[in-house]
Amino acid sequence: MKRIKILDSLTESESLKTRTDNQKLINFGIGDTAFITPYPIIEATQIGLGTNKTHYTDSKGIVELREAISSYLQKFDIPSTLDDIIITPGAMQAVFYSLFIHVEEGTKVGLFEPAWLAYNKIIKVCGGIPVFCSLKNNRLTITALEVFIENDVKVIIINNPTNPTGKVWEKKELDILVNYCKENKVLLISDEVYNEIVYDKKFISIGQYKGINSIVIGSFSKVFSMTGWRLGYIYSKNKKNIDRINKLQQITATCPNSFVQYGAIDFEAELSKIQTQVAVYKRNRDLLYKTLSKINLKPLFPDGTFYMWVNVGMDGKKFAEKVYNDYGIVVVPGKPYGNDTQNFIRISYALPTEKVIRACKRLKDIKWVDAYKKLGGEK
Repeated sequence: MKRIKILDSLTESESLKTRTDNQKLINFGIGDTAFITPYPIIEATQIGLGTNKTHYTDSKGIVELREAISSYLQKFDIPSTLDDIIITPGAMQAVFYSLFIHVEEGTKVGLFEPAWLAYNKIIKVCGGIPVFCSLKNNRLTITALEVFIENDVKVIIINNPTNPTGKVWEKKELDILVNYCKENKVLLISDEVYNEIVYDKKFISIGQYKGINSIVIGSFSKVFSMTGWRLGYIYSKNKKNIDRINKLQQITATCPNSFVQYGAIDFEAELSKIQTQVAVYKRNRDLLYKTLSKINLKPLFPDGTFYMWVNVGMDGKKFAEKVYNDYGIVVVPGKPYGNDTQNFIRISYALPTEKVIRACKRLKDIKWVDAYKKLGGEK
């Protein structure tokens, strides 16, 4: 009964509500890309449909795709084998599986604020209690982890690179976190769906660390512009994690979509083209950061993903309503991302650059200081 009440209390995802067909609006809300799925993946999927690849598969996913993912993970120094991987119907399902098999009533789960808003909700639906840890200057220190010790946290989930800040976790930070999890026997879940969307820093996967109970989550959605295909995966060296997740998948999804799996087998061949997209995201980031910094806002400079986290100096929801109504720009209020995130917004800049330029021109015309005073922000 408690779980039903929790589900009833959840609000619809802000990012999904921001979909619109109004061509005059510039939608920085939805976390989707303006690029199309690589044609070879579309073509391979069509072949799968035409050759009867439309039936149940192994609940863990087809061998060919698991082998391809295993080979790909070795690029990040992850000692992967076929048995360490489960294909899932998207990364969100993978997050749910990973939390569900570990979180019971009252289990404390650690999050780093701001955290992708779905984590908080999934933890609660599983019966757990989210515990937020704030990062000073957006960097992890040993001292910051004291809140997890005080609350006897049993599971920690990170997003690397991070939605909504664009943070790319540095090696020294990951070393601190991994050592903490080893010493305190904490499960570490690392959501790495943006692992190829990194600008000037090096991405390091949790999967390369040994001697730790960890789960790595990956996806085809963001990197290959396949958000609607719903295809993700889980990697873990802990056999118990894999066995439990496989059983959970068998009684929920049965197996991942068959023909989508066949379409994605040769995904690595498309990675070289992804860098063209990353160059567009980087250009968009630079344009937005420069514009927002000039109009009394405080954007956090992202090192990865296609998101920007911005301190607007007033209630983020009121700010979002104002720019929507007066300037035709859609952004996501920051409140759902943590305990102390009300004065922030998230911008998703995975749009054509011409739209970002148009948005920047509109933003330059806004009298921000006057808006703050009228809406109860900075004086």
